Amino acid sequence: MAGPLVSDAPASPAPVDVRPNVLALPSPTVARFVLLLGALLSSGLFVGTWVHNQTAVGDDWLARVAECERLRPTLATGASAEELLAAQQSVLQCVEGAQQRLAWFALGGVALTLVAAGVVLAIVPRVIVRRRALRLAGPKLAAASERVAALAKEGGLRRSPDTMVGTSKLHDAFSFGLPGHYAVALPPAVAVRSTGVAFESLVRHELAHVARRDVLIAWSARALWYVLLALLALPVIVALARADVSLLPSYAWRAALLLGAAMLASAGILRSREFDADLGSTGTAARREALSSLLGTSGRAATTGWRRLLALHPDPSDRVLTLGDPARLARPSAVDAAIAGFLAAVTLPLLVSVFATVPSLTNWAYAVPAALVGPLMGVTVGLALWRRAMVDKAVSTAELPAAARRVAAGVFAGFLVGQTASLAAVGSETITGTRSPLLPLLGALALGGSTFVVAGLGGIAGDRSRRLSARGFTALAVVLSAIVFAFVLWAATMLASTLDLGGWALAALTIVTLLTQPAAVAVVALLAAAVLVLLAVRPDNVPPVWAVEGDVSVSPAAGRRSVGLREVTAVGLASGIVAAACILGFRLLAGPAPTLEQLAQRFDAYVWVFAGAGLAAGLSLIALHGVRGAGAGVTAAALASCTAALGFVAINAGFGGDVTLDFVGGVVGPGLPVGLLLFVLASLLSALPIPDARGRRPLVILIVVAGLLGGAAAAGAIAARDTISPLQPSAPTGLSTHDYVSSYAPTVVAGVARVDQAAAAIDADSQLTPSERARRIRTDLVAPLDVLLRQAGAVTPGDDSVVQLHAALVAGLQGNRRAFENFARAYETSDSALFSRTQADRVGAQQLLRAWLDGVRARQTR
Repeated sequence: MAGPLVSDAPASPAPVDVRPNVLALPSPTVARFVLLLGALLSSGLFVGTWVHNQTAVGDDWLARVAECERLRPTLATGASAEELLAAQQSVLQCVEGAQQRLAWFALGGVALTLVAAGVVLAIVPRVIVRRRALRLAGPKLAAASERVAALAKEGGLRRSPDTMVGTSKLHDAFSFGLPGHYAVALPPAVAVRSTGVAFESLVRHELAHVARRDVLIAWSARALWYVLLALLALPVIVALARADVSLLPSYAWRAALLLGAAMLASAGILRSREFDADLGSTGTAARREALSSLLGTSGRAATTGWRRLLALHPDPSDRVLTLGDPARLARPSAVDAAIAGFLAAVTLPLLVSVFATVPSLTNWAYAVPAALVGPLMGVTVGLALWRRAMVDKAVSTAELPAAARRVAAGVFAGFLVGQTASLAAVGSETITGTRSPLLPLLGALALGGSTFVVAGLGGIAGDRSRRLSARGFTALAVVLSAIVFAFVLWAATMLASTLDLGGWALAALTIVTLLTQPAAVAVVALLAAAVLVLLAVRPDNVPPVWAVEGDVSVSPAAGRRSVGLREVTAVGLASGIVAAACILGFRLLAGPAPTLEQLAQRFDAYVWVFAGAGLAAGLSLIALHGVRGAGAGVTAAALASCTAALGFVAINAGFGGDVTLDFVGGVVGPGLPVGLLLFVLASLLSALPIPDARGRRPLVILIVVAGLLGGAAAAGAIAARDTISPLQPSAPTGLSTHDYVSSYAPTVVAGVARVDQAAAAIDADSQLTPSERARRIRTDLVAPLDVLLRQAGAVTPGDDSVVQLHAALVAGLQGNRRAFENFARAYETSDSALFSRTQADRVGAQQLLRAWLDGVRARQTR
């Protein structure tokens, strides 16, 4: 008989009061600090770039770019692709020095930030000692010093902190100092009672800060806010010195929002560390009772309302409640998630703009920033959700879905506001920095969906956590969360940029070309394989030993369920097979494609069919398992996409097509990243109150649901092929591959070269007024590109291998045409920020043109 779809075992509730060991995983304090530091350093990038652009160095940069364009080698008509590429490379090498200087200015802003922060942190201990009149505990307080040393040794510290005493005005103990030389400051009333309960509780708490290495983090969180304030004031000083305040209104409110977010993040770090130290210093019930009693008599007034968000210390009542119920510390809040989303959104476009300025780095302009910011989201948002899953496992609760909804709402709101408030959008004509005010919703929705996927992965891992160590669970949380967030940030940022630059026509081509690059396919395949291995581990209803405090015997939790590997396989195969059947039905009804353009359109539509099959498989699991289904859907979507793609390979072979390894790879790969992106967006449906599956569901019902959804997605993609993959204009006759690369391609590159030379001439003419320069851009640059676009629209490649290559050329020309139009608008409005931003926006279009030229060169060598 077939086994159950989900693994479960009857059990009774735990016979003891189990306390989750929330400190078994890294503290959110460190993760929040890393994200705050990242936002600070990215602000240094902006300030360095601003100083470059607003001073004489920026004028030299413009002159150098114009000179390099003037020196571009002149090529004869009919030059080979290699000669054309060499000419372009000579220009890039010429401007490399100027672009590197711009990058060095940006990095100089980062270095200045680090130096300023280091100086502040170095002098903070001396300032504290002087302002609070601290002194080392002398012979009269030798007993206090000895007791501190004894408690430090008991706590495992290699070196005991210095014991210092303040004046009668000091009422609270605290720790400060630099690594290797920490100190604990005590109120005099506590220091003289070294054998008292209050002394031991306070000292253990401060020693816990030292042991957890959060002393430097705490004082850094305070100091960095002041460094950021000084850093953001620098552009104001430069603007006032140059008597050019045109951009200050656009800059000021964004800088104010960033400062506000940094203040909230700093306060959150300081509150979080107090809870960590409370739990870390009270390993027994007697110690918890002693600290709770001390907190209950502290006399500190409770903060209410918005003041709680800015408080540097948590309320004593909250600390007492957390000592009694450590699971409270594993309840991620929407505010913390919003701050993380905001700081990620502020940081990402600044990093993109820096990479876009250096020609040799433009290919990495989206990938590297996403690879840097994604792990930061993983160690903040991802680890917080996995911690919640671990606590649910330990104490038999089911708060992960509610926590995922809170966190997703916070990430969505924070990322949406952060895109608008990013310093990279300073000087833009719209408040969002994009032509469409709705475009930032794409990234915010994608990040919100990613949150549910990461939460689902945490739930699946939590169900199997007994077979993982604490370090293994942590590593898995960070790695899988980082991959999900990094991929989605990369895809959403690139897609939003192309939508803003060229509308849906350019975005549609981006989806089936740039988003389906081999590296993206490999990352998605690796992620799906990792989740598959995790699903192959049998769930266990007993929590791991490291997830609970003390040496207790934990009984299996009642009602624990998880997604089964058999379910994932069933929905993936069912959805993929039905999608492939839809392709077969369409082929039988519509017959072969009459033109190569329609053949290319059909294949692009089939990529959407493969992706739609993956979407359908994932939605089936969400409908059955809610948030956990969103995690398992990563593998189900990949399996369904591959199944549908392999079905198409079989269908193509049945109609006489060749089957080669390259062909199979080219068919199977594209659907994986597109399917994952669609599924991530659809994972927002996990926000619905869908309970996890209770009881066994017949396999046939699951297969039918997945098949129906897969068929609907496939039929919808085929029916909407004119929208999702616009048909390129065709001509009566086509060009052979030889004629395309030897006759047509050189004329295009020569035309583009003439446009580049005209651009250099415009830049070199210092007598032109801004309005005249804008007019020249439209007549000498935009108009010739329109001619090239009309010519490209009248060309039909005679070889289907060149059809997609030609589509990349068309999209690249369209993107550059829109970019030059933006340059003209920037000169008309005297908007230097728009000028800089348009350079970054051209990255996608330039990548398409380079891909086209590489394809032409490859075909010339055959």
